[in-house]
Amino acid sequence: ADLTQSRRPLTSCTIFLGYTSNLISSGIRGRIGDHSWRRGGRPHQVPGAHVLRRV
Repeated sequence: ADLTQSRRPLTSCTIFLGYTSNLISSGIRGRIGDHSWRRGGRPHQVPGAHVLRRV
């Protein structure tokens, strides 16, 4: 099928990149928090991150 720009059907699509980005970055924040605990330092507070205290 020839889907050049002029023959391509017009579609409307919304992609929620912000939601996906937040999921990925929250995983990275968790890893950074784990790393600082292992070194014996105190975890850095990242805005929007939930820090769980270990007992």
